[in-house]
Amino acid sequence: MTQTYNPDRTNRVQTLALFAENRTFLTQQLSLLTALRWDNIDLEVTNHRTPTATNPAYFEQRYKPLTGRAGLIYDLTPAANVYVQYSTAADPPAGILTTASFAQGQDFDLTTGRQVEVGSKLSFDEGRGSATLALYDITRKNLAMADPSRPGTTVPVGEQSSRGIELAATWLMTNNFRMSGNWSLVHAQFEEFVENVGGVAVSRAGNRPTNIPKQVGNLWLAYTPIPSLELGGDLRYVSSRYADTANTVSDADYTVLGAYATYTIDKRTRLTARIKNLTDTVYAESFSGSSMVYLGAPRMVDVSIQTAF
Repeated sequence: MTQTYNPDRTNRVQTLALFAENRTFLTQQLSLLTALRWDNIDLEVTNHRTPTATNPAYFEQRYKPLTGRAGLIYDLTPAANVYVQYSTAADPPAGILTTASFAQGQDFDLTTGRQVEVGSKLSFDEGRGSATLALYDITRKNLAMADPSRPGTTVPVGEQSSRGIELAATWLMTNNFRMSGNWSLVHAQFEEFVENVGGVAVSRAGNRPTNIPKQVGNLWLAYTPIPSLELGGDLRYVSSRYADTANTVSDADYTVLGAYATYTIDKRTRLTARIKNLTDTVYAESFSGSSMVYLGAPRMVDVSIQTAF
């Protein structure tokens, strides 16, 4: 760094957290889970530059959120259960407090959220397979998101929600063939969000947040023809996403394939060759605003060796 470097600010964060969890068996099959968490977060920011009304020489902010969860679990059989859970959460405003500015600390309160979830977990085929199913409804209030038109800055969002379903399973179909996969479907939208567009307040309520696909799916296959060799492949599907909060710019869905081979040389050493993006698909990994696209990695081949000593 040059001698003309001018320090910006020093952030000091002290956190004290107390939490307790409990599980009560109401019957042999039904149990109640409860938990509480209390945080005391103290943020102190010292400004090393010229103090102004919007950037004072020093300011302090303290947060004391109380969150918790409660749930019921019912064992249908020794291998399957169903559950329902309600939980609350609180996060620091505008991201990480160690880099928060005066505006972020003063203008944003804690991000709060609540989640309702019901689901089931089970095993099958004499324990050779397992699966989970969950339906959820999440609401977050007073959050901050990256400003698509001004990198490095954030804008306040009043409320955002997401409702969806998630399914995951793995199954050892034979002694040498294993299949795993997951799939999720989500409906996410802004509930309260007014964006400044050229000095005009525009409501984005009902729009989908940027970089959020409606569907994501993964599939993994593994075959072991001999004990020392494992062959496998993977598939990942991501549906289209919007690049802007107005939901006018989007990218198509994409599917990426991969393959690998792992050879166990001895008990301590394993050699793996992997091909990523087998079909060399050109796709958008993510968006940064409505005019910038980060492309996913092209076809890549890597070989690695892992050993213990």
